[in-house]
Amino acid sequence: MILGTKRIGHGYGVVKYPHLLKVIKERKIGIEINPISNQVLKLVDDLRNHPAAILFSDDYPVVISRYTAIN
Repeated sequence: MILGTKRIGHGYGVVKYPHLLKVIKERKIGIEINPISNQVLKLVDDLRNHPAAILFSDDYPVVISRYTAIN
């Protein structure tokens, strides 16, 4: 399934998979998200509606990444 991973990068869509969320919580797998990047990419218009709110409210291990522009 997750093959022993310690983290999931770019976890924007993980909330769509309840079974995966259960495994993530049981194994305490960190979920990396980058809200600013998600907004720049138009995945979310308003950061108050970012899926990370679900993860925070249910006490998942979340890491917030910062947006870095590459020129």
